Amino acid sequence: ETVGADRLVDCAPTVTSGLVGACERELPASESGWLRGRRGSLLVERSPLRLPNPAGSCPVPPVGGGGVTIVDAGADALTLLGARGWIVDMLRDPSVPVVVVARCSVPSMRRLEVALDQLAPPGRSVRVALVGPSPRRWPRRVVLPPAAERLRRDGRVVFIPIDAALATHGLGIDPIPAPILAAVRTLEGITS
Repeated sequence: ETVGADRLVDCAPTVTSGLVGACERELPASESGWLRGRRGSLLVERSPLRLPNPAGSCPVPPVGGGGVTIVDAGADALTLLGARGWIVDMLRDPSVPVVVVARCSVPSMRRLEVALDQLAPPGRSVRVALVGPSPRRWPRRVVLPPAAERLRRDGRVVFIPIDAALATHGLGIDPIPAPILAAVRTLEGITS
């Protein structure tokens, strides 16, 4: 289920994290207070913050042990770009690959357009994960912005289906639905 990652760093405070309850086994917290757990072979590290704080204020996570690390910024990219801290530094670093997640709605496409303008300078590895139905089932008014359309033509856009049970219950210790895993594996295949 880890789809090639060894470690997932969740920067969202506990109250907004989607990963609370997602680990099969909880581990002792790190010395710096980061909450730790395992989901299969994936090490999940959750922010020590309990309540929302200013964007980008998440403490630096413990140093990783190598391998592939995924960082969930825990906040909207556009909000983070106006903040300070290690997450923002990472977002501004053109050598760090970025996946921008958006939903199938007109407001989300507008935000995606702005996010891609800010995060996708020429030469940067950027992918888009669109959550919802495939474009052929989108309402007529929902249109991919030009930058996202170029990424789609280059094979750098993945459509993540909505699973009704997962949307209702949230992520737990149950296996992730196969269609979602397949979409994420496709995303992993285009990360280079």
